[in-house]
Amino acid sequence: MNSFLSEIEDAGDIPIPSGKLAYFQARLKNKLYTHVLKKFLEKEENDGLTKAKLARRIGKKPEVVNRLLGAPGNWTLETVSDLLIGIAAEELEPRSTPVAGRPDRNYALPFWATSAIEEDQVTNQSTQNPLEKTRSEPATRKAPSTRPAEMSLRRDGAPSNRAERMANQ
Repeated sequence: MNSFLSEIEDAGDIPIPSGKLAYFQARLKNKLYTHVLKKFLEKEENDGLTKAKLARRIGKKPEVVNRLLGAPGNWTLETVSDLLIGIAAEELEPRSTPVAGRPDRNYALPFWATSAIEEDQVTNQSTQNPLEKTRSEPATRKAPSTRPAEMSLRRDGAPSNRAERMANQ
C-alpha cells in the first residue's frame, strides 16, 4: 500500500490530514483548469474563438475571462459551467476514480512520455519505456579535465585543487 494514501484508504474514524485534503483539492483545481483551457485552445484554433468573444457569450468582462483562463483559481461550479457552455456548448459530466490501488507517482509515466510511446508504436519503432533505460543503465560522468602539471601548482608548489591534494596525501 502506498504510504501517502494509507491514511486516506483507512476507512476508520481517523480524520484525513488537512495537508492531504489540500493536495487533492489542488489536483482537482488543476485538472478542471487544464480541461477548460484545453477546450478553449481547441476552439480558438479550430473556430477562431477569442477571449473577448467568450466574455461576450457568458456576460463577463474580457479582463475577467483573461484572469480565469490565465491560471488555476478558486472557480465556483457556476464559473466552470459558464466557461464550458461558452467555450464548447458542453457541460461537465462528473466521474471519479478511487485513489486506492494506484501506482506510486514516481513510477507512472507522465503524459508526454506515454504519448511518445504511442507514437513509437504507430511508427513501429522501439516501445521500450523511456524511464527503463535510465533505471537500468548506471549514470556515467565525464572525468574532469586535468590541467597541465605546471598550471596546477600554486606559487609555493602545493597542488591548487582539492583532487590533486587528495591524490598527493
